[in-house]
Amino acid sequence: MELEGIIDEAERSFAYRNTSLEDLGLTREAVAAKYRDTALKQVKRHLILGKLIEQENLTLTDEELEKGLQEMAASFNQPLEDIKKFYEQDRTKLEYFKHTLLEKKAIKLIIDSSQIENVESEDNPKSKQEEG
Repeated sequence: MELEGIIDEAERSFAYRNTSLEDLGLTREAVAAKYRDTALKQVKRHLILGKLIEQENLTLTDEELEKGLQEMAASFNQPLEDIKKFYEQDRTKLEYFKHTLLEKKAIKLIIDSSQIENVESEDNPKSKQEEG
């Protein structure tokens, strides 16, 4: 499904530019072969973030959803009401959008909870020279 989504998005992008995969000498199969690894990595990322969302009981507030919709309206240069109508027409797309916002929240949690530690490599020649 993830790979199909990538291919569908490529087709939409080309259609927006008044061209198609076929115009470029591509087939759905060729695009699928090229992006299979990307799709696999995305699925793994979704599974990991989904587990973190579940484990940490992450939820969205109404304000966070509203902010996400406002950001989308700004990025597409569309009125907020049009964006809201789009999602009100299809609950599946709204749930997907909410999940995307939750994934962003999970990524922020990872970043905010991370501790970076610089460690010298044991194979570092400079360290061995200093010891000798």
